[in-house]
Amino acid sequence: MDASEEQITSSTQKLKYVPSLDSLRGYAVLMVLLVHGANRFFIGGWVGVDLFFVISGYLITSLLIGEYNKYNDISLVKFYTRRFLRLLPALFTGVLLANILWSYSGFENSHRLKATLAALFYFTNFIKDVPGNLIHLWSLAVEEHFYIFWPVLVLFFLFRLGYKKQIWFVVVLLLAVTAFRLYLGNVPIDIGPIHIDSYHSTFCRIDCILLGVIMAIVLSHLKQANVNFIRPQNDNALLALYGVLFVAVMFLVAGVSPWSQKGGFIATNLLCAFTVLFAVQHPQHPFFLNKAILWVGKRSYGIYVYHYPIFLFFTFKNGPQDIKTYIIITLLRFGLTFIIAALSFKYIEQPILNYKKRFEVN
Repeated sequence: MDASEEQITSSTQKLKYVPSLDSLRGYAVLMVLLVHGANRFFIGGWVGVDLFFVISGYLITSLLIGEYNKYNDISLVKFYTRRFLRLLPALFTGVLLANILWSYSGFENSHRLKATLAALFYFTNFIKDVPGNLIHLWSLAVEEHFYIFWPVLVLFFLFRLGYKKQIWFVVVLLLAVTAFRLYLGNVPIDIGPIHIDSYHSTFCRIDCILLGVIMAIVLSHLKQANVNFIRPQNDNALLALYGVLFVAVMFLVAGVSPWSQKGGFIATNLLCAFTVLFAVQHPQHPFFLNKAILWVGKRSYGIYVYHYPIFLFFTFKNGPQDIKTYIIITLLRFGLTFIIAALSFKYIEQPILNYKKRFEVN
């Protein structure tokens, strides 16, 4: 999944690379791969999606704040053009790959058009039981809906308010989303072909994104007040605590479970938010400088888009398998996913992103 290539940290609102956020993307996408590819042993790998959502809310809002503070305006045309250039090439390639593997993965061709259109037009998360190998793109739909509506809202409303009113507005919005998610945990809504549930719908899953938004607004305010929020100490004990909690979630908490639906998601949301805050405060922490994780993080969007069709192509079709077969299939799944994502990043995404520079704000 994509949170944005640009990253902002300086008090002068200039763009600066933050390796810790790329590392978090790497860890997040690995969690997702584990829940989809490790025979459901890591049932809580869905929390990686929440990490992506918090990062998206933080980075996109930080970029919009920086542009608005500098120009008292936001170029919506340039913003949407940058988003499309970043998102669409890998999406088109991923949908093409899914269609190629569709029949070979055992899916009925009659459902292919429905799933393809839902993926391309970002409404996978509003269709009940989307068939086939594109169902994982529901989370991209949530982020894309945020990308479409948030810049307009902040330009014409939120950024015209004072700091405290901005915080109050987003907090109230977050509380409303949380209450709606709790309600839908027991009573999903169906309106014709539209299905709204607590796990997939944009109305519920922007809670993590809004936590990232609050973080961006608060930290931007601190920068303007010349308050340094970067922490030079490593805080290893705190990082270890977060790590233990993520491991516990990975092994114990399914995404759709009574615990989550009754409000447990609030705890995992906060865990993701505090982890992203830690990464922002410790951009050079050794834990985030592992080259392999950074490599994965930079290609995490492609890895996420491509992995599910590949994983479903290499399935355990004949029931339980011996450990040797399990290892071979797992290696094929992960290896081919990383290879295709790397090729896509080098030969499709990066060349097109060169055009993105033409639409950056100076």
